[in-house]
Amino acid sequence: MSSLGAKLFNLIPFGITLRLQDETKFGIVERYEQESSQAYHLANPIWKLFDPYVMPLLAKPMELSRFEEF
Repeated sequence: MSSLGAKLFNLIPFGITLRLQDETKFGIVERYEQESSQAYHLANPIWKLFDPYVMPLLAKPMELSRFEEF
């Protein structure tokens, strides 16, 4: 998936992490080469399928955080 994401969304390779103390909690880190790449990613039709599929599977709302690298 990360190579597909890099091709479609201009992503730097990303990772998925799992919390060892609670295996029901995980994180996805997406990294972009440019700020504008995120807007391109969110406008892609594939992304529009994510929320309707994933949201009903979650026990509580997603926690989204944003960080910038130096």
